[in-house]
Amino acid sequence: MYPQPGPYGSPSGSPYGPVPPLPGPRPSTMAHVRLVQFAAAAIVAVQGILSVIFTADSGRNGPYLSTAATGELIGTVIQVGLIVTVAIQSHNGINAWRIVGTICASVTIVTALFSLTGRSMFFGTRLYGGTDGYAVVQMLLAGLLAAAAITAIVMWWTREVNRWFEGWSRVRRYAAATGLQVPPVH
Repeated sequence: MYPQPGPYGSPSGSPYGPVPPLPGPRPSTMAHVRLVQFAAAAIVAVQGILSVIFTADSGRNGPYLSTAATGELIGTVIQVGLIVTVAIQSHNGINAWRIVGTICASVTIVTALFSLTGRSMFFGTRLYGGTDGYAVVQMLLAGLLAAAAITAIVMWWTREVNRWFEGWSRVRRYAAATGLQVPPVH
């Protein structure tokens, strides 16, 4: 059980200094960030499904997906899994996942902005095969994904959320140093 601070800030005989107070309730911003991240995961899933549909080799490989479609499917599953993991872990006050999420969201913004041009940022080739309608839908989804990533970054780094993450970081460091269990995040 996590100790409560004594009258002088430290439980009797603790060599680790004063017990940090538990942070206050989770900021409402964190609930909004989690919803934005789940929406981003849904956008990535829709993009992946559309890419698999439009990169499938219409029967050339028999009942099997083409290599490009298989790669797209695997990449989509990894992206959705990472977004959901970041959403859950950052919602639990783990600052490292907020940092991972910020880095991933930044990369998403850059790649989404390049895909809005319809060109690949790596090879300068046409990014979307298939019909022009497919390209427009993918560009719209890329724009929505960039907007979700920007929103998540801004909301993660507000003053109120920073204080909350700092408080949980102090509690986790103290718990690790003393061998105590970290209390649940509320």
